[in-house]
Amino acid sequence: MLNFRSQPKLVQQLSQVLSLDIAPLDRLFDTFPTAEDVLHAKPSILATASGLTLAQVKSLRSAVSLTCLSPATHSLVQSPQHVFDILRSKLALSNNEQFYCLYLNSASRLILCERVALGSLNSISLQPRDILRPAILHSAASIICAHNHPSGSLQPSQADILFTHRLDQAADIVGVELLDHVILTHSKYLSLKQSGHWPKT
Repeated sequence: MLNFRSQPKLVQQLSQVLSLDIAPLDRLFDTFPTAEDVLHAKPSILATASGLTLAQVKSLRSAVSLTCLSPATHSLVQSPQHVFDILRSKLALSNNEQFYCLYLNSASRLILCERVALGSLNSISLQPRDILRPAILHSAASIICAHNHPSGSLQPSQADILFTHRLDQAADIVGVELLDHVILTHSKYLSLKQSGHWPKT
């Protein structure tokens, strides 16, 4: 996980690229040291902690997002293990359910990794359109969905299975293939496709 407090050169580069003073960035990264912290915090809270304006915070988050995603972008994603490797640091220790999508091109290379919903301890609310909108915008050929179970259980709920079926139907309509839905805990994962919970064709 990228930690800005141990990357002074990167902080200086952000300062130069965004035309921001170092002092507010240092204040921000003292409170929100990792890229995940910055991307998941509310912009208003980041602005208060740093003294930056909301517009400056928006520019900073965009730059941090690109920095955070660049190592994984274009990675070949071919198995649930690959999904687990990409998302483990983002999801494994979270106390809330989070729903991520990996958007792939026709060669199964990662275009975008995006969190599409943040839920509570044991539930999450989203619609297929929340997932398909980025797929269309980024011309993705396929999607892999993943979410965590903070309880540590890998057992998919009935809601997980039903939503996967709905998403598969909606994705088929817009010409995007849903490849898998992976459930993660801090140390394990379960593929709905491999475990027999996949929609019948």
